[in-house]
Amino acid sequence: MARKQIYSPVHRLFKSNTPDESSISIHCHKRIRIMLTMGLILRKIVEKKRIAEIKIDFNGAKIQDGRGSKDLRTEAAHNLPCNVLINGYSTWEYVNDPECNFHERIKKQLFLLSASTVIVLKDVNYIDSQWEKNGIIDVLIDYLYKCINI
Repeated sequence: MARKQIYSPVHRLFKSNTPDESSISIHCHKRIRIMLTMGLILRKIVEKKRIAEIKIDFNGAKIQDGRGSKDLRTEAAHNLPCNVLINGYSTWEYVNDPECNFHERIKKQLFLLSASTVIVLKDVNYIDSQWEKNGIIDVLIDYLYKCINI
């Protein structure tokens, strides 16, 4: 017997450039989940590399998995608002370092975390960008320091 394909509003959002009222909620929930996962990965990087002094910084997101539509006035909002740097090096460099010996699934997870977007209305993405410019990245960095110092 063939399995029945289940389509949810979440599935529809990922396959369409048309956001609905749930896109903001989905973006917020994905951002929280991704920030939690990044904290866990960062802690493992610090343990595996035995990094004693840590400076967490960021630069702009480099890749994305979605695009908006000019006609529909939508844009792809990154769920992880920045590329996290540890002592000036991208988390990519640490995760791909053979000395760290991360499993391929962790490498793939980090790639997916960095690229993950949700299609939202252009105005919503503008507000999201303002949060990023006015403090949400500082909150993320504070959270990552707390993950390391547990």
